[in-house]
Amino acid sequence: MIVEFLEEASQELVAAALWYESKQSGLGYRFKMEVESVLLNIAENPLLQRERDGGYRRINCPVFPYYLALFHPAR
Repeated sequence: MIVEFLEEASQELVAAALWYESKQSGLGYRFKMEVESVLLNIAENPLLQRERDGGYRRINCPVFPYYLALFHPAR
């Protein structure tokens, strides 16, 4: 499965990582690694989470207060 970030999501990821890094050294890196782990989980198990109204699936980050939304292309 190919996982793509929307441009807005990419910008938010960078901004959040920089913000966390400004609060504590290494925290931005930990945030980025957590998001990467969630992305790998999505790529390996894209149908694991239930589909929500609107046709997307939501995967929460385990530690940080973020989630990733998975949209399937039109079938």
